[in-house]
Amino acid sequence: QRWVETIANLITSTPEALDKFLKDDHSIFQRPQFNQLGGITALRTFENRNIVFESLKNTTLVQQAVKGAIL
Repeated sequence: QRWVETIANLITSTPEALDKFLKDDHSIFQRPQFNQLGGITALRTFENRNIVFESLKNTTLVQQAVKGAIL
């Protein structure tokens, strides 16, 4: 849950982070807020992360962020 919340906060805060997330660029997970959650090591063991990430990409929150980034 904390990973999803942290990702949502990050990707809605900067267009660069949103773009990287949508392109499956995992470099965003090297930021300090993720290090507090275990960093890349924790990401590797994040069960069903692909399902969670795809679901997050399809949320209204992310879709609105995409529209806002384009405008």
